[in-house]
Amino acid sequence: MRDPKHKDKNKSWDLENQIRRGRKFSLTEAVGRQAGGALKGASPVAPAQQLLLQIEEILARDLVDSEGSLTHTIVAQLEGEIKTRAEGLVYVQEWLRRSSETPAD
Repeated sequence: MRDPKHKDKNKSWDLENQIRRGRKFSLTEAVGRQAGGALKGASPVAPAQQLLLQIEEILARDLVDSEGSLTHTIVAQLEGEIKTRAEGLVYVQEWLRRSSETPAD
């Protein structure tokens, strides 16, 4: 809807309408537009999953593990334990401390 007080919003709306005019109706696009507002500014990836992905990225980059099996094992062990980002950081620190104290066989 046009709002005379918001010129930038009107320009954006006009541009969006021009783009849509040339397209055929698509249910996928309509659903995407409706759902898009719900995700605006938020990540669709849960914080705990984001933490696991970051841990995996750091390990893959900094750990000497040619096959990646150690990285995979560490992430798999952490996966079931991490519920929130804050809890995850504490758990990772504790896990690393315990792992470093355990003698290798």
